[in-house]
Order: sequence, then structure tokens, then C-alpha cells
Amino acid sequence: VEGGFVASGRVLGRAGSSVGVTLQPMTKSDLSLLRSIKKSDSVSRMDNETDILVAAASDVGSSPIMAWTLKRVPNVNSAVRSQRTWLLGGLAISALLGFGALLSISLQLRGGVENLHQGLERLESDLSYRLPRVGGDLGAVAAAINKMADSRDALEQHVRQQDRLAALGRVVGGVAHEIRNPLNSLRLTLELLARRIRKQRADITQVDAAVAEVDRLDGILTKLLAFGRPGAEDRKRQSLRPIIERAARMAEERATRRNIQIQLDIQRGTDCQADVDGSQIEQVLLNVLLNSVEASPDDNRIEVAVRNGSDVIVIDVLDHGPGIAPDVREKIFDPYFTTKDTGSGLGLAVSREIVQRHGGDLSFVSEPGRTLFSLSVPATNKET
Repeated sequence: VEGGFVASGRVLGRAGSSVGVTLQPMTKSDLSLLRSIKKSDSVSRMDNETDILVAAASDVGSSPIMAWTLKRVPNVNSAVRSQRTWLLGGLAISALLGFGALLSISLQLRGGVENLHQGLERLESDLSYRLPRVGGDLGAVAAAINKMADSRDALEQHVRQQDRLAALGRVVGGVAHEIRNPLNSLRLTLELLARRIRKQRADITQVDAAVAEVDRLDGILTKLLAFGRPGAEDRKRQSLRPIIERAARMAEERATRRNIQIQLDIQRGTDCQADVDGSQIEQVLLNVLLNSVEASPDDNRIEVAVRNGSDVIVIDVLDHGPGIAPDVREKIFDPYFTTKDTGSGLGLAVSREIVQRHGGDLSFVSEPGRTLFSLSVPATNKET
């Protein structure tokens, strides 16, 4: 405890705990604290750079002298300041580490999301691709995506298998239906022929009928074998105009019975050169024309036109019938699918197969009142 007196505005003295009164110089902190005391019963506190100072003062009788005392707690502020410095340093380091961790997590998330995005884009074109394994929550997302891809592949394989089985069922049903009728006719004809032979009244007409049914069966099997198998083709560069005209003449007889006109729109001098098997393309055109004749009402017309593009030649066959029903349009090229009471259901399927083997396509557009079939084949330049 230190102490002294204040006289005439001057602060005097500093007393030790075991010695008498001694005049000692005062520090600036001491002077500032003592000068701040205004009342004799007040207590003041001040912190300097290292210590905490607590001072009190009291009047000495009626004299203008005031006694004071001061308690010093040394080296407290330096320890607090040191702790504060370490605390601030720790907080700064923690903040930097936290910012670095957040930055690292952000970069990892950004990279992971980008990898997932790229993987999903690749999955759209490559069904066998799987996302690589990664850690964390994104790894769970990647694993879930891979699982979904596996499930999709399994589902697609199942659907393809079901489609193949359904197609096979239609083919088998069509073959059975087509073969049963001539077999029944052949059986009845042979039974009739057997009875007449036993009665010695055999007639050559029964034999001819049996042979006709055998030929019918042979034709059905020939169409079946032709579907889906590359046929023997005799391709050569030639004009499509004579092929179109021959097919129109062959269909004209059936069209004339119902007063249906087949109108050809082929400009003279039009370059319709293509590398094709003439007989096969003629077969396709004849099949399309006969279908158009059957679909057209009496006293009507069928329009055949040629469009010569830069790299393809398109032959359009337009009829003005009722159109193809929307619920059967997707099945129109399926083997053994037919909307007619008679027919094998192989005509359009085989025709499309032939055109596709030539590098072209057979398509149609239908609406109430009109159906347009388009046969396209690659064009051949004059210079080649």
C-alpha cells in the first residue's frame, strides 16, 4: 500500500509498508489517478500498461491538506493483454482454418457436382457407362445413379425381350393363320380326289386345285424367308422412270375394274438415275399401288409423282381413301400385321426391307381423306 498527501495541488510522498514517510517522485498514472479524486470519500481505479491502481483520499481536519492511499496490483494488465493477444491469435487462426475448410468443401462439392453432371450427360449416350466411386454424400448420390442405370438396363432388356416375344408371337400367329387355310383346302381337295379315285371318277381339276394350294403354301414360305434376309440383288445404274411405268401398268388392270385412274407425274428429262435392282423396286411399287387401289373409293384417282433431290430420289404414291387409323399406324410395317380380311401381312414389311437394303426408306403420312407413301433411294449422279 502506498500513500501520501495532497497540499496546494501538489501530490507529495509515497510510503512503503515498513518505513517512514519518504518523498518519492510519482508516476504519470499515479498523478492522473490522484488528480481525478474530487471527494474525500471517493474511490477511483485506473489501469496502466501493466498494473491496476486503486486509490482513496481523506481530508485532514480543516486543513487544505488531503491524505491519500493507493493500492497497486502489479503485472495484471500485461497478463490479460498477453491472454487477449493469444486469444485473438487463436481466433484468427481458427477463422483462417474455418475459411480454408469451407473453401475446400465448396471446391469439392463444385467438382463433385460437375463430375455428376458430366456423368449424367455421358449416360444419355452410353448406356453401359457408370459413374466412378467418390466419397461422402456425393458418393451416395453417384451410387444411387448407378443403381438406377442398372435398373434401367434391366428394364430395357426385359422390354426388348417382351417385344421380341410379342413380335415372334405375331409372326407365329400370322404363319399359322396363313398356312392353315391352304392346308384345309388341300386336305378337302385330296379327300375329294381320293373318293373319286375309289369310284374311278377322278378328275384332273382336283389335282390342279391341290397343286394350286401347294403353290400358295410355297409363296407364303418364300415371303417369310425373304423377310429379314438379304436377297440376291442385281443392282445396276438405271432410270427409275421405266420401273415406275411398268408397276403402274401392272396395277392398272385392278384399278380399272373400279374406275380408278393412276396418274403419273414424271417430267420429261428428269434425271432419275439410281443404283437399284429394278425387279425388286418394281415389286415394292406394285405392292404400294395395289394397297392404294384397295384403299381408294370407286371412281377416284391415285397420283404418282417423282421428286428428284440432290442426293435422293423420292417416289410419292398418294391415294384419297379414308386414311390409316391412328391406332394401327405404328404397326403398319410389322410382319403379318394386316387390316384386310385376306392377305399375308408381309407386303409392306418385305417392301420396307427391300428399300432399306438399297440404302433408302419407305414411309407414309396419313390423315382422313388421304394417305401418302414415299419411297426414297439414293440418287446417282450423271458423271459417275
